[in-house]
Amino acid sequence: MANLNIALVCTNKNKYSETFIHAHLHHLKGKMHFLFQEHLPQCYSHDLGKTSEYFISPVLSFFYTKFFSIERQNAILNARIKSYLIEHQIQFLFCEYGPAGVAFMNMAAELKIPMLVHFFGYDVYRHDVLSTFANEYRLLFSKASACVVVSNHMAQKLRELKCPQEKIHIIPCGLDFSKFKPKVSKQHIYDFVFCARFIEKKGPIQILQAFYQVCQTRPKAKLCMIGDGPLMQTCMDFVISHQLSEQVDFKGILTVHAVINIYQKSDIFLSHARQAPDGDGEGIPQSMVEAAACGLAVISTFHNGIPEVIQNEQNGLLVNENDTNALSKAMLRLLDHDGFRLQLSTQLLAKLNEEYALEDVMIRMNELINNLVNDPKYC
Repeated sequence: MANLNIALVCTNKNKYSETFIHAHLHHLKGKMHFLFQEHLPQCYSHDLGKTSEYFISPVLSFFYTKFFSIERQNAILNARIKSYLIEHQIQFLFCEYGPAGVAFMNMAAELKIPMLVHFFGYDVYRHDVLSTFANEYRLLFSKASACVVVSNHMAQKLRELKCPQEKIHIIPCGLDFSKFKPKVSKQHIYDFVFCARFIEKKGPIQILQAFYQVCQTRPKAKLCMIGDGPLMQTCMDFVISHQLSEQVDFKGILTVHAVINIYQKSDIFLSHARQAPDGDGEGIPQSMVEAAACGLAVISTFHNGIPEVIQNEQNGLLVNENDTNALSKAMLRLLDHDGFRLQLSTQLLAKLNEEYALEDVMIRMNELINNLVNDPKYC
């Protein structure tokens, strides 16, 4: 299997929040061909993204945009990608997110290449995505060899979308415990930390509202917010208008190493996952389990697949979506009870070690790929 030619298809080359995709790229067994930039990718790389080439040069792309229809441009790009798959004898397609699977399903079927589609969240929850790809998803489920999800909740969503049960595989995103681990002698800086894109489904505004309540009785509490996104300015305005500038640090986008450094100097991770107005929702927030692997206690919500990881009162605390009063009470509770907080974080870390170790997760993923490649209909 080490010589298997695998094409991994991803919309983004190096999105800071998609550490789980980086793990796939580096730990799948085979010769990796990285195809990226849009669902029908514009670029490819033979060295895990260190260098890259365009399927269509920028000069030609400009010419095509000026004189050809979108349909003609896509047909040309599709032909280039198809030629690439044939030339490099690609034996397996690994598509990150449902729309990428849609873009490749006909090509995979025509070339008789087994294809796995990995769903993560927005691609099975967001209303506009489901509306846009409703018919295509039905075709995708018939043509894809397997569909991987990260939770039972997401598996049920795929069943509702008419994906055959036998094609659904639940495999969590793995954790590299050599990177994400508690620091032995911990220097405390932050009571709370949030790390995610600043978008509706991540609940950054709700976290700030709850933190403001906490500060009414704990004025020295400190919150670190890592990430960026469309709600960033709204959050910064809230901090200024509620006079929280001394208590809240906005760090922006950080490297993984810098994020781990902050986790190891913090006590409690906040993940107020919620259903956004457009229907968008979480699978299992990767930043949440990464923070827990670094020894943080977790406060999150009864949202989608999160209760499959966080058992309320056993290895973390959960509150209802949008209930900032309950969130602030949970935050105060863990601030005031160090022993309980340590108990929760210890129990969660034990669960993650048992179920989320990257080596074990990738063994399962590689075994699935091996079984699909050796299916008689592809041999």
